[in-house]
Amino acid sequence: MNSSFKLPDKNIILINYINNAKNTLRLLITKKCNSKCAYCYEEGIVGSTNNQSGVLNLDDFKNIIKEAKKIGFKRITISGGEPTLCFDWVEELIKICHEENLSVYLTTNATNRKIVDLAKKYPKLEFRISLDCHSKEQYKYFRGIDNFDKVIDTLQKLSKFNNEIHINRVIVSWKTNGKILAA
Repeated sequence: MNSSFKLPDKNIILINYINNAKNTLRLLITKKCNSKCAYCYEEGIVGSTNNQSGVLNLDDFKNIIKEAKKIGFKRITISGGEPTLCFDWVEELIKICHEENLSVYLTTNATNRKIVDLAKKYPKLEFRISLDCHSKEQYKYFRGIDNFDKVIDTLQKLSKFNNEIHINRVIVSWKTNGKILAA
């Protein structure tokens, strides 16, 4: 890949992963999240529902995507925190990826049902859904919120379309009240 890729002169913490083998650029568009996962590494901002992180703006991300295309990236992953807390940004970035003929993945906890509209509009959009548990009790324990039914409902609606859906999960085993909960 060409090394002429220039990033904005800012304290960049939001582009955390470049996988040259797969030509994938992962954009963390926000560090904010609407879950309170017990295992989250983003200590201190977990559970915040403020939008963007304040490090890069939407135009910066648009320019990064266009430059990424020029230097040979084939795929963009939109991630966070929970990127759908910035739903307008997600929608705009997916549109730019589509226009640039880039594959795009959206990594989300699927608590925002608007992603179903994205599936309808962009049949090649792939989803990475974070779902660590197979029961409502475990979900609430590990995620710190009670959104299991909402996530399952969103997954069922997404499954009616041809978009690829992948389930991401964190493997943990914790003992609580004498009982082991294995996610």
